[in-house]
Amino acid sequence: MLPVDATPPPRSARRILIVEDETLVCMDLEDELGALGYEIAGVALHPERAMAILDAGGVDVALLDVDLAGDCAGPVARRLDRMHIPFILITGLDPETVRGRGLTAPIVAKPFGEGQIRAALEGVAVGHAVSP
Repeated sequence: MLPVDATPPPRSARRILIVEDETLVCMDLEDELGALGYEIAGVALHPERAMAILDAGGVDVALLDVDLAGDCAGPVARRLDRMHIPFILITGLDPETVRGRGLTAPIVAKPFGEGQIRAALEGVAVGHAVSP
């Protein structure tokens, strides 16, 4: 059941890949996204798993942590871009640091509050957000 103030996600952005190395953050995101009507296409704790999920297909949009246990998410971001899959960066890093890594997708800063992920996804869904 959707929260009272939530509208279902657009049909074109229902299946989300979560790429995040912190298990509790993944669980929180899964709960929030499920309550908003999104489906979880997969959860990856490291870049290799993210690539495997992308190989399997069925991903409409991704939430991508910039720093994955010391690995930069750049290769995953470039793959998403080549596949024309929009994504949102979630990170505790300074935006200048993120941009310095060549990542130009929308950023949601950690710790993020309830509603920030929803707003970012709505921006991607209506075409306001642009992947790198």
